[in-house]
Amino acid sequence: MTSVLFETISLADETKLVGRHWAVQKPKAVMSLVHGLGEHSGRYESLAPDLVKAGVAVVAIDLRGHGQSDGKRGVCTDYALLRSDLQALLDTTRRLYPQRPHFLYGHSMGGGVVLDYGFTAEADIMGIMASAPFILLPKSPPAILRGLAKVIAKIAPQATMRQPLSGDKISTLPVEQESYEADPLNHNQIGFGFAMDALAIGQSISDRAGLWSKPLLLMHAKEDQLTSFQGSESFAEAGRNIVFRAYENSEHEMHHDTPRAEVLSEMIAFINTQIKMNEK
Repeated sequence: MTSVLFETISLADETKLVGRHWAVQKPKAVMSLVHGLGEHSGRYESLAPDLVKAGVAVVAIDLRGHGQSDGKRGVCTDYALLRSDLQALLDTTRRLYPQRPHFLYGHSMGGGVVLDYGFTAEADIMGIMASAPFILLPKSPPAILRGLAKVIAKIAPQATMRQPLSGDKISTLPVEQESYEADPLNHNQIGFGFAMDALAIGQSISDRAGLWSKPLLLMHAKEDQLTSFQGSESFAEAGRNIVFRAYENSEHEMHHDTPRAEVLSEMIAFINTQIKMNEK
Protein backbone atom coordinates (compact mmCIF):
# COMPACT_ATOMS: atom_id res chain seq x y z
CA MET A 1 0.00 0.00 0.00
CA THR A 2 1.36 3.43 -0.95
CA SER A 3 0.52 6.73 0.68
CA VAL A 4 -1.71 9.56 -0.51
CA LEU A 5 -0.17 13.04 -0.52
CA PHE A 6 -1.88 16.02 1.11
CA GLU A 7 -1.02 19.62 1.94
CA THR A 8 -1.44 21.56 5.15
CA ILE A 9 0.08 24.70 6.65
CA SER A 10 2.03 25.53 9.78
CA LEU A 11 -0.15 28.14 11.46
CA ALA A 12 2.81 29.98 12.99
CA ASP A 13 3.87 31.45 9.63
CA GLU A 14 1.71 29.72 6.97
CA THR A 15 4.57 27.62 5.64
CA LYS A 16 3.18 25.00 3.25
CA LEU A 17 3.79 21.45 4.44
CA VAL A 18 3.34 18.31 2.35
CA GLY A 19 2.17 15.18 4.12
CA ARG A 20 1.45 11.51 3.51
CA HIS A 21 -1.48 9.40 4.64
CA TRP A 22 -1.58 5.62 4.82
CA ALA A 23 -5.29 5.05 5.36
CA VAL A 24 -7.25 2.42 7.26
CA GLN A 25 -11.06 2.45 7.06
CA LYS A 26 -11.75 1.47 10.64
CA PRO A 27 -8.38 1.59 12.41
CA LYS A 28 -7.82 0.35 15.93
CA ALA A 29 -5.37 3.25 16.28
CA VAL A 30 -3.73 6.05 14.32
CA MET A 31 -0.11 7.18 14.42
CA SER A 32 1.32 10.62 13.65
CA LEU A 33 4.87 10.28 12.33
CA VAL A 34 7.76 12.78 12.44
CA HIS A 35 10.87 12.03 10.34
CA GLY A 36 14.52 12.81 11.04
CA LEU A 37 16.98 15.46 9.90
CA GLY A 38 17.75 15.43 6.19
CA GLU A 39 15.09 12.88 5.25
CA HIS A 40 11.35 12.99 4.62
CA SER A 41 8.07 11.17 5.17
CA GLY A 42 8.37 9.22 1.91
CA ARG A 43 11.17 7.13 3.43
CA TYR A 44 8.54 5.43 5.61
CA GLU A 45 6.81 3.80 2.63
CA SER A 46 8.40 0.52 3.76
CA LEU A 47 7.37 0.81 7.43
CA ALA A 48 3.87 2.29 7.33
CA PRO A 49 2.20 -0.48 5.25
CA ASP A 50 3.09 -3.05 7.91
CA LEU A 51 1.45 -0.86 10.53
CA VAL A 52 -1.57 -0.54 8.26
CA LYS A 53 -1.77 -4.35 8.08
CA ALA A 54 -1.90 -4.34 11.87
CA GLY A 55 -4.84 -1.92 11.78
CA VAL A 56 -2.90 1.28 12.47
CA ALA A 57 -3.41 4.25 10.13
CA VAL A 58 -0.35 6.48 9.65
CA VAL A 59 -0.20 10.21 8.96
CA ALA A 60 3.08 12.06 8.41
CA ILE A 61 4.40 15.39 7.18
CA ASP A 62 7.64 16.68 5.73
CA LEU A 63 8.88 19.23 8.25
CA ARG A 64 9.82 22.66 6.93
CA GLY A 65 13.07 22.59 4.99
CA HIS A 66 12.63 18.90 4.23
CA GLY A 67 11.16 16.70 1.52
CA GLN A 68 8.45 18.42 -0.50
CA SER A 69 7.59 21.05 2.09
CA ASP A 70 8.56 24.69 1.72
CA GLY A 71 11.64 26.24 3.29
CA LYS A 72 15.39 26.32 2.76
CA ARG A 73 16.87 22.85 3.23
CA GLY A 74 17.71 22.15 6.88
CA VAL A 75 16.77 25.63 8.09
CA CYS A 76 14.40 26.48 10.93
CA THR A 77 14.90 29.94 12.41
CA ASP A 78 13.12 29.12 15.67
CA TYR A 79 12.42 25.73 17.28
CA ALA A 80 8.90 26.99 18.02
CA LEU A 81 8.24 26.73 14.28
CA LEU A 82 8.94 22.97 14.42
CA ARG A 83 6.44 22.73 17.25
CA SER A 84 3.95 24.47 14.98
CA ASP A 85 4.70 21.95 12.20
CA LEU A 86 4.04 19.14 14.66
CA GLN A 87 0.77 20.77 15.70
CA ALA A 88 -0.29 20.94 12.05
CA LEU A 89 0.37 17.19 11.78
CA LEU A 90 -1.57 16.39 14.95
CA ASP A 91 -4.49 18.57 13.86
CA THR A 92 -4.60 16.77 10.50
CA THR A 93 -4.54 13.34 12.14
CA ARG A 94 -7.31 14.29 14.55
CA ARG A 95 -9.41 15.60 11.69
CA LEU A 96 -8.94 12.40 9.66
CA TYR A 97 -9.50 10.07 12.62
CA PRO A 98 -11.49 11.75 15.38
CA GLN A 99 -11.77 9.88 18.66
CA ARG A 100 -9.41 7.07 17.66
CA PRO A 101 -6.53 5.97 19.93
CA HIS A 102 -3.77 8.37 18.87
CA PHE A 103 -0.04 7.57 19.03
CA LEU A 104 2.94 9.73 18.15
CA TYR A 105 6.20 8.46 16.67
CA GLY A 106 9.41 10.29 15.85
CA HIS A 107 12.80 9.23 14.57
CA SER A 108 16.12 10.99 15.25
CA MET A 109 15.45 14.74 15.04
CA GLY A 110 11.77 13.80 14.96
CA GLY A 111 12.34 11.76 18.10
CA GLY A 112 13.59 14.88 19.83
CA VAL A 113 10.54 16.81 18.58
CA VAL A 114 8.08 14.24 19.98
CA LEU A 115 9.92 13.95 23.30
CA ASP A 116 9.91 17.74 23.67
CA TYR A 117 6.16 17.66 23.01
CA GLY A 118 5.61 14.68 25.31
CA PHE A 119 6.16 16.64 28.51
CA THR A 120 3.00 18.64 27.80
CA ALA A 121 1.19 16.31 25.37
CA GLU A 122 -2.57 16.61 25.09
CA ALA A 123 -4.60 13.90 26.79
CA ASP A 124 -5.66 12.19 23.55
CA ILE A 125 -2.08 11.05 22.86
CA MET A 126 -2.26 7.50 24.23
CA GLY A 127 1.47 6.80 23.83
CA ILE A 128 4.68 8.07 22.28
CA MET A 129 7.36 6.13 20.40
CA ALA A 130 10.86 7.44 19.65
CA SER A 131 13.68 5.72 17.78
CA ALA A 132 17.27 7.00 18.01
CA PRO A 133 15.98 10.37 19.28
CA PHE A 134 18.24 13.39 19.16
CA ILE A 135 18.74 14.07 22.85
CA LEU A 136 22.53 14.28 22.85
CA LEU A 137 25.29 13.84 20.29
CA PRO A 138 27.54 10.75 20.55
CA LYS A 139 30.45 13.15 21.05
CA SER A 140 30.11 16.72 22.27
CA PRO A 141 31.58 19.25 19.80
CA PRO A 142 34.74 21.07 20.99
CA ALA A 143 34.01 24.30 22.87
CA ILE A 144 35.68 26.40 20.17
CA LEU A 145 33.36 24.96 17.49
CA ARG A 146 30.29 25.55 19.66
CA GLY A 147 31.40 29.14 20.19
CA LEU A 148 31.92 29.71 16.48
CA ALA A 149 28.55 28.16 15.67
CA LYS A 150 26.83 30.47 18.17
CA VAL A 151 28.38 33.51 16.54
CA ILE A 152 27.36 32.41 13.04
CA ALA A 153 23.87 31.53 14.30
CA LYS A 154 23.41 35.12 15.52
CA ILE A 155 24.90 36.76 12.44
CA ALA A 156 23.42 34.46 9.78
CA PRO A 157 20.90 31.99 11.29
CA GLN A 158 19.89 30.72 7.82
CA ALA A 159 23.46 29.83 6.87
CA THR A 160 23.88 26.06 6.70
CA MET A 161 26.60 23.51 7.36
CA ARG A 162 27.04 19.95 6.16
CA GLN A 163 26.20 17.08 8.46
CA PRO A 164 27.83 13.61 8.50
CA LEU A 165 24.72 11.98 7.06
CA SER A 166 25.57 9.08 4.75
CA GLY A 167 24.27 5.65 3.87
CA ASP A 168 26.84 3.79 5.94
CA LYS A 169 25.75 5.67 9.07
CA ILE A 170 22.07 5.02 8.34
CA SER A 171 22.16 1.23 7.94
CA THR A 172 24.50 -1.75 7.78
CA LEU A 173 22.54 -3.11 4.80
CA PRO A 174 23.99 -2.20 1.37
CA VAL A 175 20.55 -1.98 -0.25
CA GLU A 176 19.41 0.54 2.35
CA GLN A 177 22.65 2.51 2.07
CA GLU A 178 22.20 2.77 -1.69
CA SER A 179 18.55 3.74 -1.34
CA TYR A 180 19.43 6.54 1.05
CA GLU A 181 22.21 7.92 -1.14
CA ALA A 182 20.06 7.78 -4.29
CA ASP A 183 17.05 9.61 -2.82
CA PRO A 184 16.96 13.13 -4.32
CA LEU A 185 14.82 14.45 -1.46
CA ASN A 186 17.44 13.62 1.18
CA HIS A 187 19.94 16.31 2.15
CA ASN A 188 22.81 16.78 4.62
CA GLN A 189 22.32 20.42 5.61
CA ILE A 190 21.39 22.08 8.89
CA GLY A 191 21.11 25.78 9.63
CA PHE A 192 23.47 27.14 12.28
CA GLY A 193 20.55 28.67 14.17
CA PHE A 194 18.57 25.44 14.06
CA ALA A 195 21.62 23.42 15.15
CA MET A 196 22.07 25.55 18.27
CA ASP A 197 18.34 25.35 19.06
CA ALA A 198 18.30 21.57 18.60
CA LEU A 199 21.31 21.13 20.91
CA ALA A 200 19.65 23.30 23.56
CA ILE A 201 16.32 21.48 23.32
CA GLY A 202 18.09 18.11 23.45
CA GLN A 203 19.90 19.13 26.64
CA SER A 204 16.60 20.37 28.05
CA ILE A 205 14.97 17.01 27.29
CA SER A 206 17.83 15.26 29.10
CA ASP A 207 17.57 17.62 32.08
CA ARG A 208 13.81 17.06 32.40
CA ALA A 209 13.96 13.25 32.12
CA GLY A 210 12.90 12.77 35.75
CA LEU A 211 9.62 14.55 34.99
CA TRP A 212 8.63 12.16 32.19
CA SER A 213 5.46 10.10 32.83
CA LYS A 214 3.73 9.59 29.45
CA PRO A 215 3.74 5.98 28.12
CA LEU A 216 6.86 5.79 25.95
CA LEU A 217 8.56 3.19 23.78
CA LEU A 218 12.19 4.30 23.40
CA MET A 219 14.46 2.43 20.97
CA HIS A 220 18.12 2.96 20.13
CA ALA A 221 20.97 1.07 18.47
CA LYS A 222 24.02 0.71 20.68
CA GLU A 223 26.39 1.46 17.79
CA ASP A 224 24.54 4.57 16.55
CA GLN A 225 27.02 7.11 15.15
CA LEU A 226 24.58 10.01 14.77
CA THR A 227 22.67 10.30 18.04
CA SER A 228 23.69 9.22 21.53
CA PHE A 229 22.64 5.78 22.73
CA GLN A 230 23.75 6.78 26.23
CA GLY A 231 21.48 9.81 26.06
CA SER A 232 18.46 7.57 25.46
CA GLU A 233 19.56 5.02 28.05
CA SER A 234 19.96 7.70 30.73
CA PHE A 235 16.59 9.23 29.83
CA ALA A 236 14.91 5.83 30.19
CA GLU A 237 16.53 5.27 33.58
CA ALA A 238 15.44 8.67 34.91
CA GLY A 239 11.89 8.78 33.55
CA ARG A 240 8.75 6.82 34.40
CA ASN A 241 6.44 4.66 32.28
CA ILE A 242 9.17 3.96 29.70
CA VAL A 243 9.86 0.77 27.76
CA PHE A 244 13.49 0.90 26.59
CA ARG A 245 14.83 -1.37 23.85
CA ALA A 246 18.51 -1.50 22.88
CA TYR A 247 19.55 -3.07 19.57
CA GLU A 248 22.78 -4.70 18.40
CA ASN A 249 24.15 -4.91 14.85
CA SER A 250 22.42 -1.79 13.61
CA GLU A 251 23.18 1.75 12.60
CA HIS A 252 20.98 4.80 13.11
CA GLU A 253 17.81 3.69 11.28
CA MET A 254 16.88 0.43 12.99
CA HIS A 255 13.69 0.25 10.90
CA HIS A 256 15.96 0.10 7.81
CA ASP A 257 18.45 -2.33 9.30
CA THR A 258 18.74 -5.88 10.64
CA PRO A 259 16.38 -5.35 13.66
CA ARG A 260 13.57 -4.08 11.42
CA ALA A 261 11.14 -6.91 12.25
CA GLU A 262 11.82 -6.54 15.98
CA VAL A 263 11.29 -2.78 15.85
CA LEU A 264 7.98 -3.18 14.04
CA SER A 265 6.89 -5.91 16.47
CA GLU A 266 7.76 -3.70 19.45
CA MET A 267 5.78 -0.78 18.03
CA ILE A 268 2.67 -2.88 17.39
CA ALA A 269 2.93 -4.56 20.80
CA PHE A 270 3.27 -1.17 22.51
CA ILE A 271 0.20 0.16 20.69
CA ASN A 272 -1.85 -2.94 21.55
CA THR A 273 -0.76 -2.83 25.20
CA GLN A 274 -1.72 0.82 25.64
CA ILE A 275 -5.10 0.29 23.98
CA LYS A 276 -5.86 -2.64 26.30
CA MET A 277 -4.76 -0.69 29.37
CA ASN A 278 -7.03 2.20 28.44
CA GLU A 279 -10.01 -0.12 27.91
CA LYS A 280 -9.94 -1.25 31.55
